[in-house]
Formats: sequence, structure tokens, C-alpha cells
Amino acid sequence: MDFERFDARSAADHEIEEVAELLEAIDLFDRPDGPHVSRLLLAQLRDPVAEPEVERQLWLAREAGEMVAAAWLHLPRDKEQLIVVQVRIRPDLRRRGRGRRFADALIPELRTIGRSQVLGTVPSGSGFEAWCVAMGMRPASRFVNQRLRLAETEPGRWDVPDPLGYRMAAWTGAAPEELLASYAMARRAISDQVSGLDTREPDWTPELVRAVEAEAAESGTEIWAVAAVHEESGEVAGMTDLYIFRAQPELGIQHYTAVVRGHRGHGLGLAMKAAQLRRLAAERPGLLEVTTQTGDLERMAAISRELGFQDLGSSVHLVAELAELASDQVSAPTTPAS
Repeated sequence: MDFERFDARSAADHEIEEVAELLEAIDLFDRPDGPHVSRLLLAQLRDPVAEPEVERQLWLAREAGEMVAAAWLHLPRDKEQLIVVQVRIRPDLRRRGRGRRFADALIPELRTIGRSQVLGTVPSGSGFEAWCVAMGMRPASRFVNQRLRLAETEPGRWDVPDPLGYRMAAWTGAAPEELLASYAMARRAISDQVSGLDTREPDWTPELVRAVEAEAAESGTEIWAVAAVHEESGEVAGMTDLYIFRAQPELGIQHYTAVVRGHRGHGLGLAMKAAQLRRLAAERPGLLEVTTQTGDLERMAAISRELGFQDLGSSVHLVAELAELASDQVSAPTTPAS
């Protein structure tokens, strides 16, 4: 098995198309109902400023010159210790030890990046989850993939009143200056909402918020945000944001939703997400669907379903310290790896 990093910026169009066809075939097999974002990721790989919050790498495995597997490495700029890994094996070549051989080649490369922690995502309860555990990874959190198609959803689902004592503030791009400080504080609340997953969320400050906004504006990425403002104090009590990337403008990707601990239990999550959907439907007619990954399997997943989101399957985040990972002498998974 030959193993190499794919240089999308210097690749010819036909080489990009060859990789796209492999990744799309895997997408269609593993997630027939979507979402399919491989072409979006490839576009971001060719244009690094298109996704300001993360650096991406794509590694390919070939046998006799034919592509058989790929691995996405996502390096979040706000979590400098973390590498997010997604290994994708061609569907017709699975269960033959290629995942193990790919991991054998990939782990030494991960160690050269200079980060200490690995996070992988696989189908929950799959043979690949067991294989990752045998390599030294531990399940940290489980989440459900969800999608909402705007044209197929009754808009009345989004007619949710603002909870008593709160108002919704919405913007695209930069947060209003008068809300900036408390908005940054509200973003920190995501750290204590997803149990079991310690990926050391950044210390959100007004300066960091402004830096992310500026990078998004430079790349043509739209940030749509809604904040629940506590009327008595004037401070942000909760926030939700959604990204629309230049390379795939018909798709909205839900990013963070967080409610400050002292304001939970008032229905702010439902109200914020409903306000976001009302605004998108009214102001962004080219948007076809919104996708989200919900780690709160009870409350937030139920909120999304109430708004019209449909479940697309569940996955698990597994984490490990890179120094502790070992792939040798681990049997290949008995069910397909995605």
C-alpha cells in the first residue's frame, strides 16, 4: 500500500475529480441519505482561507496505482493539541485488513504534526468502534447526525415565542459591539454541555471572536448568529451559529449552540434555533438544507426534531493521547469503516 499526502492546491482538475469520485462513492454507501460534503471539503482544501477555523490535510492510499482509502486530518486552530481523523475505506475493499495497514502508515505521520490528542468519529456500535478501542482510543461522547430540508418542513414549527425575560438578537457576520463581551462568554458554555468529551475548548474572548469573524469574511464564509439576550442584564444568555460556505451555498452547517448555565431550563435553545430557521427561510431562499451533529442526545436532539430535523444515524467520538496509540497486532474491523 502506497501512502501519500494529497496536494490539492497543485493538483490538476482531473486529479481532483478522481479523488472526489472516490470520496463521493464512500459518502453514498455510508450515508445514502446524506449529508454529502466531500466536494465542499475538497474545495476548502484547494482554498485554505475558505475554512478559517481549521487546517485540513487529505492522505490517500493506493494499491497498484488505484486509490483504495483516504484519511481526512482536521487541525482546529482553536484547539492546538487536537487532530481530528476520519479514515474512509472504499466500500468494495473493506474487511480485508486495509484499515489496519492504513492506520500503521498514518499514526507515524500524526506524530510528526506536533499535536498530542487524536479524535476520531465512527458509526456508533460498529465493528470499527471496537477496533479503535483496541488501538487505545476511548469512547468520549455519542451524537446524532440530523438534517432539515427547508422546503419539506412546515414553517409553523418555527413559530416559537421568545421566553419571558429574553429577546432574540440576530446578525450575519460580526457580532454587535454592545453584545461582544457577553457573546464571547456565552460561547464558553459549550464546554460544560457535552459530557465525556474533553477537547479543551478555547478560552473565547472578544478578540478571538473578532479574529474568527474577520477570517470568515475574508474567505467568503457567512456566519449566521442568533443570541438570546437577558433583558434585565442586557447580557447574552445563549447563542447559536450556522456557517454557509462559498463552495456549497445551498447547505447550512449548524456550528455551536450553547446556553449559559444560569439561564438553562427556560427554552432558550428551542427559541434560538427557531429564530434562526425563520430568518434563514425569509432571507436566504437559496438555502436548501441545514445539517447538525447533536451531542446532547436527549434535550438538544429532541429540540431539533421538534423543529423538523430528521435523524440520519448516530456516531461516537473516540479520543486518545497520540503517544498511547498503537495499530499493530489489532485485527481489522468486522463491519465497514467509514
